[in-house]
Amino acid sequence: MPFAFIPRFWLWPVIIGLSRDRWAIARGNEKGRVERAIRYVRDSFFAARTFTSLDDLNAQAVQRCNGQAADRRCPADLTLRVGAAFAQEQLQLLALPDHPVSH
Repeated sequence: MPFAFIPRFWLWPVIIGLSRDRWAIARGNEKGRVERAIRYVRDSFFAARTFTSLDDLNAQAVQRCNGQAADRRCPADLTLRVGAAFAQEQLQLLALPDHPVSH
């Protein structure tokens, strides 16, 4: 069933406090940038990685994000490291909802 016909799919952003008007829908010029980021994670993090459980994998991902990935230069501002850029952006991020969201 296409997403357009699943009402809960369209309610998800509202439930977690997002505004749909900020989504760049059908922006072909941004597709490559997103796909390169996914490929970077796939090639540099998942390649030949072993893990015993999902919790183990999540712990490895957090360690990677706080270490090696945070020390990279920020592509948008080469004077910053990714960790420093993220710390600046964290002040503008919304908190997750206090209540659990049912599937």
